[in-house]
Amino acid sequence: MQSLFQKNFKNKRGLLIHQTRIYSKNKTIATINTYVVCSLCPQKTFKNKQGLIRHEQIVHSLYNSPRAGIPILPQDAIAEFKKILVYHIQKKLSNNSSSAGPQCVMLSCTKSQFVGVFGGYITRYSITRCSYECFFSGQSAYNLLYQILDDENWGVRYYLQG
Repeated sequence: MQSLFQKNFKNKRGLLIHQTRIYSKNKTIATINTYVVCSLCPQKTFKNKQGLIRHEQIVHSLYNSPRAGIPILPQDAIAEFKKILVYHIQKKLSNNSSSAGPQCVMLSCTKSQFVGVFGGYITRYSITRCSYECFFSGQSAYNLLYQILDDENWGVRYYLQG
């Protein structure tokens, strides 16, 4: 098989590998000339998104203001999402003593749902990743989540006997 530049390849796989390498080489050259700008401090530019993420984690680690223009959900939709969230938290809880301690719960949801439930308790908002984070720790965390989720047994998992 031959390509446009009169290179000889043993088979089609070799041609595809060559085309992939050439394409990725052209792609990296195009991205070298572009810069990423921090939206909170516009004078800061970065070579790539990873640099912007690193800057955001260090400089804007306490930025917790949600993005403007997020639609507000009705109360029944927020209540339904709270039930789903409690179910996922209880599902993550284990009966094993080695899994006791701090737990991390990640759940895919819309921004409206997350802000509707945890609006006043958002610990961090990452502009680059468009993600929200909430951290609850200490002795008052259980009661605080009870108030937020409107469920007294949010942290209790009942196991079926049998």
